[in-house]
Amino acid sequence: MNICKSSIKSKMLILLVVMSVNGLLAQCDSPNESFNPAERYGDEMRSFDLGDADRLPYFEGDDFRPFWPEVMKGERELAATAPDEAIRIPDFAFTDQDDREFGSEQLRGKIYLANFFFTRCRGICPLTMPRLRGVHREFANKTGNFEMISYTITPDIDTPPVLHKYGQDLGINFQSWHLLTGSREVIYKLARDSYGADTDTRTTQGEEDFVHSEQAFLVDEQGYLRGIYNVKRNNDIEAIIADIRLLQQEQTI
Repeated sequence: MNICKSSIKSKMLILLVVMSVNGLLAQCDSPNESFNPAERYGDEMRSFDLGDADRLPYFEGDDFRPFWPEVMKGERELAATAPDEAIRIPDFAFTDQDDREFGSEQLRGKIYLANFFFTRCRGICPLTMPRLRGVHREFANKTGNFEMISYTITPDIDTPPVLHKYGQDLGINFQSWHLLTGSREVIYKLARDSYGADTDTRTTQGEEDFVHSEQAFLVDEQGYLRGIYNVKRNNDIEAIIADIRLLQQEQTI
């Protein structure tokens, strides 16, 4: 009886070994030809399938599709020329936390990161604004060609003095981070048409029902939109910092 049990166990062990070996051989014989990195990594990658991880896209269309134009090559690689259809932020002028005019004119030739917020926000902003402060501190004392701007979506409430106190409480360095207020209509049009930010309002329960964006938008020195990020994601914060550096490298080419 014991002999029979031992025989059965031996056969089962042999079977398991054979199955394991076959499995390994099957894996070796199956190249990753059908592997699609875009499907696997989704929006966590910048341009894995195109091999352009060291070059930022432009955006086009109502759905803000990213695309990478051809790069001219000569003795050295040159920055891609923005195509006509690329989304470009139009000129704007608002008032900052110090009651001074600030807009496209002051940002000319500079890289900037933009977002939308409001001072009485109790939802997304207490998370996103400190994260953006971390990005700002990464560059504040290192270069003069990077700025940050935050548009309020409740400009009737967020006057310059209110913005100034909010910024002070948050520890914002106003030298290169500007909190902007102005015409509600103009801010909303800019948010929706140029950045694709969701600033719809739900007024049934008051101002806290603003569905405002948790995104940040990277704009190059020519005013073209070059990056869109979800500030709630740690990976995106890291991507923002890396992409700012990429744009700075473009400026030196």
